[in-house]
Amino acid sequence: PTHSIIKQSFDCKERLVSPINGDGFGVGFYAGENEKPCVFTGTTPAWNSSNLHRLADHVVSSLIFAHVRAASRGLTTNESNCHPFAYGRY
Repeated sequence: PTHSIIKQSFDCKERLVSPINGDGFGVGFYAGENEKPCVFTGTTPAWNSSNLHRLADHVVSSLIFAHVRAASRGLTTNESNCHPFAYGRY
């Protein structure tokens, strides 16, 4: 889709410096009756994650929150600093 996380990771219209957000991504969603969110993050570009493509074909939720990351130069990227973050049921 036009505003998908994959599209936003390589063709972001809001960034003035570069249209690339290739320093990781994250997706949070609620599955079924579970009160705690599922969170899936990756340090590769969203367009290059085969796991993201496979999950996207199957996840159904009334609330999905996604984030693409463009890290500041010199900062390390790892899964612990890729949004979204979860705390308890949020």
